[in-house]
Amino acid sequence: MKRFLRPLTVVLLTLTALLFAFELIKSVIWACESILKDSSLRRYLLWFLAGGGFYWLIMCVVWRKYLTLIQTSVHEWLHAFACMVMFRDVQSISSSSSGGGVMYHSGDSNLFISLSPYTLPILAYGALLVASLMPGRMAWFYAFAGFFFFLHMHAFMTQIGGHQTDIRKNGMYTSTVYITTFLSMNVAICIYAAGLKLWPGICHFFTVTWSDLSGIVGSLLSI
Repeated sequence: MKRFLRPLTVVLLTLTALLFAFELIKSVIWACESILKDSSLRRYLLWFLAGGGFYWLIMCVVWRKYLTLIQTSVHEWLHAFACMVMFRDVQSISSSSSGGGVMYHSGDSNLFISLSPYTLPILAYGALLVASLMPGRMAWFYAFAGFFFFLHMHAFMTQIGGHQTDIRKNGMYTSTVYITTFLSMNVAICIYAAGLKLWPGICHFFTVTWSDLSGIVGSLLSI
């Protein structure tokens, strides 16, 4: 039985990762079309992008010498956040400006704890939540969300690679599929939320994903 279940699981997980990567591409296209054609959404998305520009100015120009330390610290604290979600005790956290960092916790690790720094832009989510709750929906507050979103994405591009202990211990295939799936999902949700508010953005992502999945399954069954 395991001989058949393993290949089936590999196929299903790979297809899921490809579906979510496709949804990420659709969210980017949606954002571009909204900026060009939808004046009601353009303002918030442009402020979100402005936050990204502010990030590059502050972190890559003004505070460049501290960038690695900040990214490493965020990485380790995301491990710690995942531990708290999984009810693990965080024992110690350390990070350095050289890019080295470690977080020790009680109990066994899992994919969520190991790979959450690559997939979960928690600071961007927090900023989007606050921005969505602000009275009158202050557009400039979305710049904070954009700042933290681009911080996560820049850290991801800097830290991702087969040399990472988090990735090696989980295996390249498992790590690639997990990161592709959940990073694509979270990035797409952040993009939708930048224009629609957080909860409508989450609902929009899963509605569009379910519609696409239903269309694919229906097309396959009709062959």
